[in-house]
Formats: sequence, C-alpha cells, structure tokens
Amino acid sequence: MKLKDAGLWKERGFIAGQWVAADSGQTTEIRNPANGELLGSVPHMGAAEARRAIDAAHAALPAWSKKTAGERARLMRKWFEQGKNAAVSDFEKAGAEWAKTKKEVDAAVDPTDFGIIKLLKEMNKK
Repeated sequence: MKLKDAGLWKERGFIAGQWVAADSGQTTEIRNPANGELLGSVPHMGAAEARRAIDAAHAALPAWSKKTAGERARLMRKWFEQGKNAAVSDFEKAGAEWAKTKKEVDAAVDPTDFGIIKLLKEMNKK
C-alpha cells in the first residue's frame, strides 16, 4: 500500500495510547475491491478490547476537557488531515481519478471544520 505518510497505516488497534494486536491474535485482511490486491490486515478485536478502549477514553476526558477550544480544534484538524491523506491514497490505489478524488475529499473539509467549531463552542458553554 502506498501512502504519502507510511506511518499512517497500522495493522493494530489504538487503545489507551498504544498500538495493540487483538487479544485473540486474529486479523482480518483488507483487500482493494477494484482488483483484490491485499493491502494489509487489521486486528479482529472484540468486546474486551472495546471495553478497554472505552475505559481509556473515559480516563482521558478530564485532560481533554482542560484543553482550550483552539487546542482541541488543532488536534482534531491534525487527525482529519491524516485521515484525508489516507483516503486520498485509498482512492488512488483503487484506481479513482485524482481530480475526482481530490474534489470529493476537499468537499468534506468545510462541513467538518464547521462541525468541529460548533461542537467545541457547545462544549465550552458547559
């Protein structure tokens, strides 16, 4: 798989600040639907891993809540940009035309920015 930033592709799940395999060790293959090419695999996680992720999110909430709206917006923007880069790479890998892909991805930017700003303003009111 070709990504602008190869570090974006992880074959593990992110739980409590660490990239981890499934407790069972099982994985699920991810294939390009256009040609069947194996792109990689992801851990086949279950309820135990989900519970640990939820517990970690609850534990992280106090620190997240102390961040300013601007800090949270910058972090969410960085997360969005990383996802956007991965999406563009996926479209390229699947054979989509770059211009069409870029237009579709860029169309998602404005609503996402608006949603993040609105969410953070609402959170700051509480």
